Amino acid sequence: MTAPLFEEGPREKEEHLTEARMLMGRYLVLEELPPETREGLVPVRVGLREPVCDLSYLAELEVAGALVPEPWMMGEWPHLSASYWEMLDRLGVERIADELAAISARHGNPDGRPILLDHDDPSRGNLTPRVTFACWWEEQTGEPVPELLGDGRMLHYSDLPERTRPKKPKVWREDRRWRDAPDVPYPPKEEDVLRWIRAVHWQTARSPRNPHQYNIRDWGPPEPFLRVALWIREHGEQEEWGGDSYWYKRVGGHKYWTMGSVLESTVVLNRKEWGADPQDGQPDLMTPEDG
Repeated sequence: MTAPLFEEGPREKEEHLTEARMLMGRYLVLEELPPETREGLVPVRVGLREPVCDLSYLAELEVAGALVPEPWMMGEWPHLSASYWEMLDRLGVERIADELAAISARHGNPDGRPILLDHDDPSRGNLTPRVTFACWWEEQTGEPVPELLGDGRMLHYSDLPERTRPKKPKVWREDRRWRDAPDVPYPPKEEDVLRWIRAVHWQTARSPRNPHQYNIRDWGPPEPFLRVALWIREHGEQEEWGGDSYWYKRVGGHKYWTMGSVLESTVVLNRKEWGADPQDGQPDLMTPEDG
């Protein structure tokens, strides 16, 4: 985690945060602040959902479409935070600043301070992409985006509970499991899939009840992974396991399956030896080797 870009004492730090040109907070924080504290703030929704609570300022609330997380990003915090960080990298500071400036102008307050809002309260340890944005924005511009609390105090993201800290994208090419696997056309021939399967890394799972291996999308170029996953789903056969249904595709000496998430959110491809399950039948000694 990158350290804050300023190293003042507590008093100087507080002044730095107070002068910040942009704030963040939960929807309800603006209901708790006295009117004079709210003056000059431009409420901007960055949450995926519209507010589920009644808000006195709902008519003023405008969504910053570029900053709303994509639905496929939802999930465990490392995935959500890293995916959101990558989205911000693609957008860039200029586009984000232009959208927020346009929102302020539509509010008749071009010099107002946008406050980025969603439901969650990171000061209580709740996770929110707002904190990822605050860290990213400060790294890009040197400007903090403090969390505004109901009592008027402002917190730097580094002063929030440890568990809320952003998770940056990992440089997977530096991981020992990364492979420059070949591309796979769609629809692929089985030999295209076999070539990809032999090239990627397969990790043995710690699952005595269901011995298998898996590959992670980030261990290589993502497009071939997604094409193989889609092909398995489209051409697999349905089986029951653990009280649920999955679509398996036999390739070589293994059968392959995903867990059924939205394709864009699918990050794991599983495999196990053909014949390990009673319904598989006997292994075929003439089956092409798949690694």
